[in-house]
Amino acid sequence: MTPAVWIRGTIVAASALLTTLFVVQMARGSGSGYLRLRIVSVIMLVAIVTIIMLPGLFPVWMKVEQGVCGLLLLGVVVVVNSKHLRSTFATR
Repeated sequence: MTPAVWIRGTIVAASALLTTLFVVQMARGSGSGYLRLRIVSVIMLVAIVTIIMLPGLFPVWMKVEQGVCGLLLLGVVVVVNSKHLRSTFATR
């Protein structure tokens, strides 16, 4: 595996931990946790699209794996940016 794969793998693990923390905060009613989740989920989605588009830096298996993760993350982005959740956290 290339250094880029190891670095990306480390970043994915760290961002998964942070995302979980933000979800827990949001579930407890934290507006800042909700905002952090909205921001981080979009940033991660952009990073995934970038990785998939970069030629040669990452192996095909990793691009496929990132594509699957990106589709799941797109669902998160849609839900946390929905009108219902925005209005729920706007009143807090």
